[in-house]
Amino acid sequence: MTTAIPQGTADMETMALPVESDDLLAASAPAVPAEGATELWTELQELAAESAEALGDELIAILLGGDDGRSEGNLTLDGRAEPHSSSVHLFLVTTSSYPRGLEKLPHLVRRYEHRLRTTVDFSRPITPAMIGRWPPRLIWQELALGHRVLYGPTDVLAARVPRHVLDPLPTIEATRLLLNSGAGLIGAARMAAGENAAADAGLVTRLYYNCAQSMADALLIGCQRFCTDPDRKQIHLMDIARFEPIVDQSGAVVHLRRARQFRRSSESEFEISAQHLREMAQDWQRVFLWIESVRLGLRFENLERYASWPGRREVPGTSLLGGFLANVRRGRLGWTHPNERVYRMLAVAVSDLACDETRFPLTADAALLQWREAQ
Repeated sequence: MTTAIPQGTADMETMALPVESDDLLAASAPAVPAEGATELWTELQELAAESAEALGDELIAILLGGDDGRSEGNLTLDGRAEPHSSSVHLFLVTTSSYPRGLEKLPHLVRRYEHRLRTTVDFSRPITPAMIGRWPPRLIWQELALGHRVLYGPTDVLAARVPRHVLDPLPTIEATRLLLNSGAGLIGAARMAAGENAAADAGLVTRLYYNCAQSMADALLIGCQRFCTDPDRKQIHLMDIARFEPIVDQSGAVVHLRRARQFRRSSESEFEISAQHLREMAQDWQRVFLWIESVRLGLRFENLERYASWPGRREVPGTSLLGGFLANVRRGRLGWTHPNERVYRMLAVAVSDLACDETRFPLTADAALLQWREAQ
């Protein structure tokens, strides 16, 4: 059963926080070594210099994003052998979408992955014109407010990012964040139950804490209190808990604290078991149903009811033509937006992870296949 509810359960106008004027300028600072991580920065700057040599005059800047760009990461070259909690995410700003020398970067990536003992990812090249057309998406807001410049002008983003990218994010971004982390949680559960469970333990742990972080971030987005500073996130979440029971019901404050600790140390407070994954699935579904209730103006009793609701979940108002074009971009035909099945199937799979072990393997594999095809 679904019932109509007011759009949101709190006064969103009074809750929305503008981006402080200094935030974007602070994010534009050149890379500065964190205490005890001088070797890391040296390696990254060497990688940036070699990348600049490969790309030549078409390269404008190389930005360090992700956890380390936001100063939330833990990467150090201190001789530890265990996996790190985050990858190195590098963003290329170039004069063209297909700069010469791009084919040389995979070789550099493999060499530096071995030296850094973690995954190194380069983005697709971003041109200045593309930056000026960025939509209000979480990925661009996090990059704009949380990056370090490894190569190029320090104001490469500050001078070009549209204002709407820095405004409070639309609630659909919370939904998309949860869908991605839900897919990760399902994958973690399948790995934990597989033949290579011991080998996959590190990845399972990272996916578990990624899901923990995403639930806190989703609630902050849904209440228009999202920010990139980890200390302010904790403060805002505890403030929201005073008038939104979902924060306590989902354990979001504790999840955020543990996720932050893991990102800093790569060490979990406990070994992630199947029971931990089931409990995380229960909290995920609480947050997901709350976000979707706020976003769609309906109250869903459970994920099964949500999955059976016949309405459109992709941004309300998306036209049939929009769905058709989204399919064409993915190399297939159809009028229904490819994400529609992802919403339904992931919801069912996470619900089964939480409470139906016998059905979970089938619904999980089907949901993950659909999620990959929709990317």
